Amino acid sequence: MGLVEGVPLLLLFAWFLSALHVGSISAERSTYIVHMDKTFMPKALASPDYCAMVSQDELESVKKSPGFLSAYRDRHVTIDTTHTTEFLSLNTATGLWPASDYGKDVIVGVIDTGVWPESPSFRDDGMTEVKGTFKVGQEFNSSLCNLKLIGA
Repeated sequence: MGLVEGVPLLLLFAWFLSALHVGSISAERSTYIVHMDKTFMPKALASPDYCAMVSQDELESVKKSPGFLSAYRDRHVTIDTTHTTEFLSLNTATGLWPASDYGKDVIVGVIDTGVWPESPSFRDDGMTEVKGTFKVGQEFNSSLCNLKLIGA
């Protein structure tokens, strides 16, 4: 009888250990936004950008893949507006918005003393090279520029 009485406790302990193990596995994996050169993408994926829940080792493996451009951890953010296209009166069917490929590779010039180049809003991951040259002026700090933000 002593052996039978210990079985439920042993099963409970085994369940608890398995729950801890599953929890540790899921804690090791994070969701990343991955950008790949579209010429290297598998045909099954329609977009060169995808989201994947991977471990750190799996992410390092993806980074070594041909065509890898960038990956960054997905994070929850609060949006400032949900109606930017409406606010700017942009028509999704005709006009400037679709003609510009919906803003793809568009550089937005801003003259504002409140711009912080290190802000994640100005990350240039996956953007194509600038087509053109820029005139360097006095007190021009090129380290404040990237493919998305041009110092002024």
